[in-house]
Amino acid sequence: MTRDLRQRRGMAMATALIAIVLIGALIAGTFFVSMQDYRIGRNSLSADRALTVAEYGQNRMLTDWDATTWNLNMKTGDTLKKVFTTEAGSLDTVTVTRLRYNMFWVVSNGWTETGTGITTESRRRTGLLIRMDTPQWPFPGAFTSASTVALSGSFTGTGNDASPLGWSDCPPNSDDVAAVASTSTANITGSGAGCAGFACISGTPSSTAATADAADQAKILDDWNDLVAGANKVISASASPIAPSPTLTGLLCNTGDVNNWGDPLRLLPAGACESYYPTIYISCTVVGATCPQGSNLTGAGAPPGKWQTIAGGAGGGRGQGILLVDGNLNIAGNFEWVGPVIVKGNVRTAGTGNKVTGGIHALNIGCTTTPCNYLQGTSSVNYSSCALSKIMALKAKPTVAKHHAWADMF
Repeated sequence: MTRDLRQRRGMAMATALIAIVLIGALIAGTFFVSMQDYRIGRNSLSADRALTVAEYGQNRMLTDWDATTWNLNMKTGDTLKKVFTTEAGSLDTVTVTRLRYNMFWVVSNGWTETGTGITTESRRRTGLLIRMDTPQWPFPGAFTSASTVALSGSFTGTGNDASPLGWSDCPPNSDDVAAVASTSTANITGSGAGCAGFACISGTPSSTAATADAADQAKILDDWNDLVAGANKVISASASPIAPSPTLTGLLCNTGDVNNWGDPLRLLPAGACESYYPTIYISCTVVGATCPQGSNLTGAGAPPGKWQTIAGGAGGGRGQGILLVDGNLNIAGNFEWVGPVIVKGNVRTAGTGNKVTGGIHALNIGCTTTPCNYLQGTSSVNYSSCALSKIMALKAKPTVAKHHAWADMF
């Protein structure tokens, strides 16, 4: 029997071609898989870098937090943006939105380019919920004292909450407080035609015993030290009166002037120092429980001891922010202040034209002769939650909310 070899003619070539195709397909598949793995790795690296840039932006925002811009001048619903550039050339755009008075939503958009030959662009977005940790200084009254208070003359005080004149960006008024608060209502006395029977003060009630936190001396001194540490103007107490007034360098607010304490007036057009809210610390060297710097007051019924005097003079003096005073404070006339006034010693008002809007807290440390505080003359102290909260917000620190504060928004 013979075989027909003609049926197998060309099989070698066909087999070779099939092998070549299969080998080529394997090689092409290998290249494809390798390329895909490379691209996935490159894209993942680029995305991770973009995420790092986004996190850098939100952390940079926390580090560079501008209390005046974010805490004070932004209203609920306002949005502001900042752009950061890394050393590698990546960009990050951070958008800050105020959700409420103490909450902010920070969205960070990171952008980066990577790759050699082929440029890969990646973007990642993160969100961060920020809560402001604001110092809470106790003001149970427009004037709060740790000891005795004497009211006389043409002095007026009110605990009925009201915004400072011309301040249009205040939240709704809060609950009213007392006009004068002390550790005991027996410490508060009124005399003369104007203040007999507490006719010169009004509030809810007109006078009251201070709350426990307002009388907690240890806690108050800790808070005092924190505020002093953050003061941006330190003035040594002296016998000479201080006459603060806003000053300009050209058209700009001269914040370098030690006696420029900002401008509480709201004018049209706006004054250059309206957005300047310094923390003023009038310091002295304390000997025992007293401050030996200052001057003795003269005249009938002048209280004993050394006093630091603030007087506006004929042109009037004014300021806004936080005023911290070692020793005793004498407000002698034509001085207007918006914000908290915190005095380690005693407080006296005299003369005409004095007006404090916000609150005064006298710690009365070292007071041995009663009354410790003399509120007299044509002076007024008016409670304002807006002045206190807005200005204390300057000392607020941004902190990350405890639960679900961070989100990867892709």
